[in-house]
Amino acid sequence: MELNPFQNLLNTTALKELPKFTGDPNQKVTQFINAVEHIGSFAGLNESMLHSIATIKLGGSAFNWYDNNKDHLQTWRDLKQHLLERFKPSLSAIKTRLKERKQQPGELLNAYYDDIIDLCKQVDQNMPLHMIVDYLQDGMRNDLKIHVKRRLKTLDDEPTP
Repeated sequence: MELNPFQNLLNTTALKELPKFTGDPNQKVTQFINAVEHIGSFAGLNESMLHSIATIKLGGSAFNWYDNNKDHLQTWRDLKQHLLERFKPSLSAIKTRLKERKQQPGELLNAYYDDIIDLCKQVDQNMPLHMIVDYLQDGMRNDLKIHVKRRLKTLDDEPTP
């Protein structure tokens, strides 16, 4: 089946925009895998093509790891599984990052919020809301904590329907 020019452009753009996965601790291997699969789903690609896209987009230590192990990483399923085993941080490392995460000077509240929510989901998909709120408040800049606590107090004082 031949793609129309618009679909070709979208597929090419999606591949160009997919960042290289280098294995840097600041990169999330799950985001890389999800992005590859999203492109595959969008473009109707098979697993062999997903494997090719992923290996082309490896760089740095991730490429070195792949190059040293490529004999055992011949399918997308194997590559994906081993990428996760090799580059996904441990649960204890994620918990530590969550506990130590502080809103930085100049960091937008939305960016801080999104990062905390992401870390909470990595620790526990079903983390109770009160724990998420505690993590958000603990790392929030002091000048914002006052306003949030004031607002939460007024919410606590309001009767529930």
